[in-house]
Amino acid sequence: MGEITAALFLRTLRERPELGDICRYLVIGVGEDEEVEVRDVGQTRTSFALVDILNTWTATPSTPPHEAPVFGPLRLRVLRLFNAIPTEILYPLLIAAAPTLEVCDVYVEALLDPDTLFNALLPSTPNIVDLTCVSNPSSHELDIFDAPYTPSFDRLLPHFSRLERLYVSGTEISSNFFRLLPPCLRHLTIRSLNPRAIFGYSQVLIDALKDPLLQISLRTFTVRDILEAWEDDELDAMARACRARGIVFVLIPDAEPDSDEDRD
Repeated sequence: MGEITAALFLRTLRERPELGDICRYLVIGVGEDEEVEVRDVGQTRTSFALVDILNTWTATPSTPPHEAPVFGPLRLRVLRLFNAIPTEILYPLLIAAAPTLEVCDVYVEALLDPDTLFNALLPSTPNIVDLTCVSNPSSHELDIFDAPYTPSFDRLLPHFSRLERLYVSGTEISSNFFRLLPPCLRHLTIRSLNPRAIFGYSQVLIDALKDPLLQISLRTFTVRDILEAWEDDELDAMARACRARGIVFVLIPDAEPDSDEDRD
């Protein structure tokens, strides 16, 4: 289908009004700031925003969910999806933008299926440089999804070849991540939004950092969590093990807002 333009996308929304419930704030494309950031906008000349397009995805128990839209190739360098974007639209967008995607910032208030998220992000692993993937599922969702599973980023990490910065929620990554990091990764932030997150302090973290065979290039490791989740001796052990590797470790109380260093 080639490049998709703002006009084409908006016309599609007019023709398919049910897609108006997709999200509350969506930015697709490369704007002036991103042109400087990614330095290459040869494939994409247009940038557009869709702001406050209806608030909710309107499926009900008596009405089947809307059919997931099928996107043609989205030749984008930057994709930012904020607020309550449903997974029905998230996965197709990630797949459609994957071939050229370099910067991706996703926040959803839903539990992300690990297999589907893995398949949606895998095609972008050769080229993505900066990735934020944060999910904030409800306790009810976590109760339903109670079976043991391998977090999506435990499977994705070895595939990245250019990723330099990763910001991920604790439901999408485990404490075994040090042994899975690609050599390109420099900055990692893990945010625990739920006490039942897979990630948490474990001796596995310390053992991995002390392993002389472990080869990583990480420079900063930031954890955003409630302070009560980490004992003082755990913090000390984590800081010492990171310092021995030349890694700056910081624990930030989750109540504090994100800084530019966290998300940029």
